[in-house]
Amino acid sequence: MQESLTKYVFIGVDTHKEDHTACITNCWHQILGTFRVENDPAFFGKFLDEVTKTVPKGLTPVFGLEDTDGLGRPLAQFLLKSKHTVKEINPAKVDRERERSCHPDKSDPQDAFRISKVLVDEFFTLPDARENDSMVAIRDLVNHMDNLVRESTRVKNRLHVLVHQMYPFYKKMFKDPFSKSATGFWKRFPHPAMLAHVNKKKLASFLRECSSNRVSSHKAEEILSLINSHPEIQNRKLSELERVRCEIIRSLLRELKVLEKEKALVEEKLKELVDDAGYKLRTLPGVDYITEARIISILEDASRFSSGAKIARFCGIAPCEKSSGKRRKHKKSNRGQRQQSLSIHCIAISQIGVTKCGKPKSPVARAYYLKKLAEGKTKKQAITASFEETVRYHLRHDER
Repeated sequence: MQESLTKYVFIGVDTHKEDHTACITNCWHQILGTFRVENDPAFFGKFLDEVTKTVPKGLTPVFGLEDTDGLGRPLAQFLLKSKHTVKEINPAKVDRERERSCHPDKSDPQDAFRISKVLVDEFFTLPDARENDSMVAIRDLVNHMDNLVRESTRVKNRLHVLVHQMYPFYKKMFKDPFSKSATGFWKRFPHPAMLAHVNKKKLASFLRECSSNRVSSHKAEEILSLINSHPEIQNRKLSELERVRCEIIRSLLRELKVLEKEKALVEEKLKELVDDAGYKLRTLPGVDYITEARIISILEDASRFSSGAKIARFCGIAPCEKSSGKRRKHKKSNRGQRQQSLSIHCIAISQIGVTKCGKPKSPVARAYYLKKLAEGKTKKQAITASFEETVRYHLRHDER
């Protein structure tokens, strides 16, 4: 294998937003050159010219980049289209190289050199960079959806506070304070005093319009009854503070409406991309389009894993061994893709659950979960095992 490495020259690239730093070494970790290149496709041709000048004749350059799907993606795709070998470098491996150093200083040239060292030492086992734009698009949409959900939660939290200040009894008014009828009500009547001249008939008509005829007249009567039981907040002029809070409530409701529309558009686009990807994860109980998109965006091509055990380790759901001497013990792993592990945990929780009628959502997962509990496993261990058993069950039936 060492003889094979002598045919190559290794270029480690430390990627950044403005520019990249490249370090060229041979298979004995001897530095042949270090230089910078702007993170602009217009300069990538000059980057290759610089590499060609530095690389000794007869040797093949291979490249290693940390962030092949982020800041380093333009350069990685340029190199792949130029028929060069590009390897993905795990940042954790570079950090370990720094920790092993006698002088663990950090600079761009040093990081590029450490990337090239990892490239040399693990060249035959490192994964190749890929040109799969669809998976990157799915990942970007999933991240965008997560940001929209976080922003929507932030807006709802602020609305909870303001609505409670106006309607201390708001939880008794609507089962869901963010339903169509509720948000329509908060927007039209952000303060109880605005209902002073609204009778039951008018309010019922307004609520039916907001909820597409899903709210009955009884709800209007219930709301007016609650307000009438608090005479101190009705039939009076609003203060300056209350007027300002009413405007803020309306502003937050407009913002929430925009966010909900954006989430619907992102989900529609995700469905299109996930269907084109050809995976069938939605056949598993507890998996929707968003969950499937999150899983395949990180997993990408499952064929790059030689076994299911490696996929489990990659996702962080396989236990890690903590043994010494005759003592054998396995613990939950804190490594791997934590976001992936969270998605799988949510799927497992859904699978072992039961419906309102008491029927198991996934009979296979539920039975296996109870079996593992009876064997003395903890709940976390039983949940992980039940999910793995469900996957194996569906794989067996799909093969048939």
